[in-house]
Amino acid sequence: MEYITAIVKKVRPFVSILIFFGVFTVVFMLVSGTIKYTLPFIIGIIAASILEKPTEALIKKFNMRGEIAAIISTLVFYAITVTLLVVGIVYFSSEIKDLATDGYEYIYDNGSKIGNLVQNSLSTFENIDESVLDTLRSNINKLISDASNYILELSGSVVNYIINIISALPYIVSVIIFAILSSFVFLKKFIQKSYSQNKENKIKEESEYDKYIKIILEIKDVVFKYIGTYSILVFCTFIITFIGFSILKIPYTLLLSFMCMILDLLPIVGMILVFLPLMAIYFFSGKYITVIFLIILFSVIMITRNILEPKLLSASLELSQLSVLIAIFVGLNAGGFKGMIYLIALFIGFNFYKKYANFEGNFIECKDKIKNEEQ
Repeated sequence: MEYITAIVKKVRPFVSILIFFGVFTVVFMLVSGTIKYTLPFIIGIIAASILEKPTEALIKKFNMRGEIAAIISTLVFYAITVTLLVVGIVYFSSEIKDLATDGYEYIYDNGSKIGNLVQNSLSTFENIDESVLDTLRSNINKLISDASNYILELSGSVVNYIINIISALPYIVSVIIFAILSSFVFLKKFIQKSYSQNKENKIKEESEYDKYIKIILEIKDVVFKYIGTYSILVFCTFIITFIGFSILKIPYTLLLSFMCMILDLLPIVGMILVFLPLMAIYFFSGKYITVIFLIILFSVIMITRNILEPKLLSASLELSQLSVLIAIFVGLNAGGFKGMIYLIALFIGFNFYKKYANFEGNFIECKDKIKNEEQ
């Protein structure tokens, strides 16, 4: 009997981990598969988490009821957010269309010059086999032709995107309305102060449900802290890029800076997708000083990120760099962007599982850990 008990104790941690992976995968599939229907509530809980502290400050400063403060902060937040989104979509759609048109015209007007420059450069390599040079020339000419076609398609895609947004307007309006309502409900729950019992009685009578809620709330706080710190990094990228492009007098400064900020969120590729075409354009235009300053600007951004990122993110998620690299590489290859998000979320969730869950299948130690952290 003791032998069987010992085997059960050894096997139980692995069973618990398998159950965790299974439950997490099912929950992730449900959330990602029903995103069209759960989107207002996801937006609602995100907005409520952002507005929690400002609303509490509003209550303390003006001594108003929680419901009224929640209504005011929610309406102000969505009024500002929706206005900025509408203005931003209209402005950036127009800018992207103009940029795509100008880019197509530039390649159309200068394609022959670029081709001649490349061919003259290749002709200097006398020791290379002629068939290899011909292959390189044909591939480069094809690349230039494809680039012009891609830019033209981008302009048409922007127009189609605007049309799709207009056609989906009823759904967008319904999402905004239900997001506002769910934000108010979540926010009211977050700021609700209903402590009828003292702290000792509350700990003694704390149910398993309350423990799970505490864990979920801490996960929420840490994840939003990570999002906040990463947003600071991305905003720094936007500011440095905007100032640098403005000094260099590069057209479409705001649009290109915003594109750098968005691309900075993507793994592996990043801002080089903006800087490399700019360097190529100014290089073939003979503006070599601008190319040098673009290289310097890109280096400054990378150095700034490498200095700030460890300091800002060290206390947020406790994920090792190896875990992040594995999540990015395996996730992107297995399931694309969705796979990457799944693995990163899985590692974050497993960190909290190791922190709070007792591998013997209960949460006896969970309350003590939470109690010690509160003290």
